[in-house]
Amino acid sequence: MAVTDSTRAGAPRLAARERATHNAQRATLVGILSLITLLSLGRLLITAFGYGVPAWFDEELNPLLNLLVNHQPIIQIDARQYGVVVFLVFDPALRVVGANLAALATYATWVALVATLVAFILMARRFAPQPGARLLILAIAWSSAVPLLYVVAQHMVDAWQLLFLSASLFLFTGTGRQRQLAAVPVAAATLTKLLPALLLVYFAARSWRLAALGVVALGALLALGHVLYGPLMGLGYPLAMLTGGGDTIARWSTHFENNSIRGLVFKLGAGFHLQGDTSVYILDPARVPFLNIASYS
Repeated sequence: MAVTDSTRAGAPRLAARERATHNAQRATLVGILSLITLLSLGRLLITAFGYGVPAWFDEELNPLLNLLVNHQPIIQIDARQYGVVVFLVFDPALRVVGANLAALATYATWVALVATLVAFILMARRFAPQPGARLLILAIAWSSAVPLLYVVAQHMVDAWQLLFLSASLFLFTGTGRQRQLAAVPVAAATLTKLLPALLLVYFAARSWRLAALGVVALGALLALGHVLYGPLMGLGYPLAMLTGGGDTIARWSTHFENNSIRGLVFKLGAGFHLQGDTSVYILDPARVPFLNIASYS
């Protein structure tokens, strides 16, 4: 009987020690993850402010710059021209700093960082709502992803795409009322770069009302662009994209970024062979259709 009583009395102490050990291990893990998170965030910030004026400014902002600074109407756009959302975001900065590309690059850096942060907050709130190891692991994975580091370093609009698509996923996985608004951020993403328009097709297969609201949002953005920047960045933009010559359409449809899945597929298809000292891959044109299919499969 004495042994039994002693065993019963010792059980709570043993359980308490086990809980203390578990809590200590958990605290150690959280501490290590917190340190890694801080280092990862530090690298993200250093990367963001370590680059100058990106090349895509010259490709994409010239029509807006000529309109607002030189008062030249937009009468021609490239077949790969970004959509009106890019103009709307850069419009206030251009009106303030003019053609100061260094200042515009700093502005674009902050826009990319804020977009990345808000996108993370949305995903963390939906998929890691409680503070702890799970949230820290998500933060580490998010802030140390090499494609994201590249996008932020180049101040690219893909960071905005991350925000728009994260907002859409947040709404789509929320309440019924939130779900009905999920196509609105996709509309903004589509008129930044066109590829997210494919999600509207998915929404249409799930609910015509959901897709219809996305189309209405597209129309509203195009109408605003029409008023502010003219027809080529407004209601005429979709037609301009569809009626480009065969060569320009081919350039748009086969365009890829170095850090994307599509880029990896094309690199493999080219055998990682470059033309001299350029970044152009030596690629048999006959392989392009098959690489396109593999990229989008």
